[in-house]
Parts: sequence; C-alpha cells; structure tokens
Amino acid sequence: ISRLGLVEVRSLDLDRDLDYYLNVLGLQLTAREGKTAYMKGWDERHAYSFALTEADRAGMVRMAFRTVDPEDLDYYEKRLKDFGVKYDAIPEDYRRGRTLRFTAPSRHTVELYNEMDYTGNVLPGVNPPPWPEGLRGIAPPRLDHTLVTAPEPQKAIDFFQTVLEFRVSEMLVAPDGTTIAAWLWQRPAPHDLAIVPGKPGGFHHAAFVVDSADALFRAADGLAMHKTRIDYGPGRHGI
Repeated sequence: ISRLGLVEVRSLDLDRDLDYYLNVLGLQLTAREGKTAYMKGWDERHAYSFALTEADRAGMVRMAFRTVDPEDLDYYEKRLKDFGVKYDAIPEDYRRGRTLRFTAPSRHTVELYNEMDYTGNVLPGVNPPPWPEGLRGIAPPRLDHTLVTAPEPQKAIDFFQTVLEFRVSEMLVAPDGTTIAAWLWQRPAPHDLAIVPGKPGGFHHAAFVVDSADALFRAADGLAMHKTRIDYGPGRHGI
C-alpha cells in the first residue's frame, strides 16, 4: 500500500458544501457527476482524492488506499481470502481500475486500488513555478490522512495491522494492556490512518497538507475570515 488515496464524505447540502471546499478550503474541482463532486489538491496528479456525495446524513462513505503496483492488488486479495474477509472485486469505478471493497471491523467501507486516471497537477510540465497562480482559499497541495472511530478499537487496529500490514507510529494503551487508540502508517509519515474509540463507522476528520507553518497560520486567518469554527490550533500536537 502506497498511501491514502481517497476519502468520500456525505454532504447534507452539496451546493453549500462545495462552495466551502472550493472557495474557502481551495480544493480543485475535477468533476461533478450526479450527486457526487470530485476534488483534489493542486499538486495531486491523479483524477481526484476527495469526494462529496449528497445524502440525508453526515459521515464517511468510504476510504480508499492506493497500492504501489498493480500486482499488489492480487497480493492483498489473497490476504483477504486467507483471513476470511468478505470482499467485492469491482472491475472499475469512476476513473479508476479494479478495486477491492470490504468492511473493516470498525464498520468502515475500505477500498484498495491501483489504477486511476493520471491527469497531472495544475502546473505546466516545463519550467513549472513553485505553485500555481490564481489559487483560491487555503489551497492545500494534497490529501494526507484520516481519523475514524470504532466501538472496539483494538479489533480494528489489529485488522489493519494484520491483514493490511499497516505499522503503528503511536499508540495509547490502557493499564491492562488493551490498545485504546493507534496511529497507523504505510508511507514514511506519522500516519495515514488513525483509529480512536467511538461509534461504529464514525468519521472524525480528513486532513490536508499545507507547505509550512506560515501557511498554517494563514489558513487559520482564512477560516476566521469566513467565520469557520476552529476546534483546535493552530499548533503542534501529539496523540
């Protein structure tokens, strides 16, 4: 597995939320198909990494992880079979190739895929500037990680470690040795996925990268200008 490639979130009002994600957060809209809008950061080279789908309740629709190579899908399909995990093999999805879809013990829909349309970022291919001109809002370059909840975190954490071979960068452990929460990674970064106690299938956040501490403070100013509630920070935090 290479990295977190896609988070899809339910929207109670797609037009309202799309205005926020495009003009305040500053993502790039790549398509709108029916009740779903597809977006990405300005430096992401595949067709999309974030999707909003209009629905009657909030929460996460799915999270998807991209494999390094196409044959890695076969490797993980065998692991799913060996561990008795029920899954669907989807021949193709919107602008993606073959996908494995299954439900984790946390009750989240999880997908593995490799092929997605390669559309490039919004910079020119020859002599590109450091960033594009005319960006709107905060304009993060790419999706980074997601944090979800599970009623029995240890079961969910064990699943991602054992079946999908995630590694733990940090964990919170009770005095009796029970794992309360964990931050899991595949690429060399603090985490791609975090699991904490909470309701089944719960969604806490998806996070996008900014390039510097200064960009983080400017992001906070931009959110304040648009009267967006800030729950934490800006600051540096551990678990």
